[in-house]
Amino acid sequence: MAARQQGRTADGAALGRAIHLLYARPVVFADYYALDLVGAPARFVCRSPLLYRLFLKRGVAPYRHFVASTLSAMRYLEDRLADAVHEGFTQYVVLGAGLDSFALRRDDLCGRL
Repeated sequence: MAARQQGRTADGAALGRAIHLLYARPVVFADYYALDLVGAPARFVCRSPLLYRLFLKRGVAPYRHFVASTLSAMRYLEDRLADAVHEGFTQYVVLGAGLDSFALRRDDLCGRL
């Protein structure tokens, strides 16, 4: 992979978070930075409900259960992490962090981790 080029898997994960925030109700995992993290073409399609329905929805549909379970797991993990921080934990390790926005989204926890 070339320098400054994000991987397809990382881009896909951020895209799933962006689509969820824009089009799913109820929102289980609110990542307000995800749309800014995806590549420009995906961002353009995401921002247009018509283009999303025409192009992206079909491509994402086969993965919707995977995206739902991943977002639910992320929400659960961050809820448990918040509990652990309040109990005095001070370290958190992110593995495989491609386009992860935790440090941007959770400044309430990052100041204590």
